[in-house]
This record gives sequence, structure tokens and C-alpha cells, in this order.
Amino acid sequence: SGDFTYSITCMGKPKVTPLLEVRKSKIHGKGVFAGENIDKGVLLCVCPVLLVPVKDPSNDGILGAYYYEWSETNHALVLGLVSLVNHSYKPNAKVYTVNSNKTLQIYSLKSIRKGEELLVNYGKQYPYLTLSAYRT
Repeated sequence: SGDFTYSITCMGKPKVTPLLEVRKSKIHGKGVFAGENIDKGVLLCVCPVLLVPVKDPSNDGILGAYYYEWSETNHALVLGLVSLVNHSYKPNAKVYTVNSNKTLQIYSLKSIRKGEELLVNYGKQYPYLTLSAYRT
């Protein structure tokens, strides 16, 4: 079915992140789901990024649907589960940029029940309808 579970040790932290699962989403394509109950304020995942120049031609293709805004000159292609988290204007998680080590971190904004999909707000400017055809 293409579903899998994912668990990592957060950078420098002895606690293992809550089990996260990738599976089919009712919202759009695939999504990331809580494999166990998660408390508010938990670091869920740390993902490295590759910086891609804003003027790179790949911005107009399939990869453009997965980029995060990083700076005026670069987008970030996330190498991890954050890139599969779907959008909601009522998010239960938030992504933070860590410029010093070029990572994105995702934290729970509230308690998340086992089986609940993780959702972040992509922002009002996100061209969801245009890029939704590219999302997995």
C-alpha cells in the first residue's frame, strides 16, 4: 500500500520522537499520521533541507509543490516527512526553520490523538489549487 512508519532520535536528544506513519490521506494523496498519542509542544521530526535557488527551473515542475520558502534567494527542498505533511488553516503542528544547521523542525501545536493526521498551515499565499496535482 506504500504506507510506512518512521521513528528517529531527534538531534542531540535522547528521547525518540513519537511514531509517525505515512499513509493515504483523505485531505490529499499521502499524509503523515500520529502512530501514538502526542502531547502539545513535542518535537516530532527534524529534517535536513537542500537549498534550491529561487530562479531554478525545477520550481515550475513537480518539485516546486514541495518547496518551503527559505529566503529571498532560496527555496528549501525538505529531505524527510515534513514534505508530506498536508495543509490546513486549522493546523495541529507547526514547522520552524533552523538556519544554523539548515533543517526544518515540526512541533505539535496541541495534543494529537493516535491516528490523527498532522497538519500545518502553508500560509495564505500557498497556491494549493495550482500545485495540488503534484502532491503525492
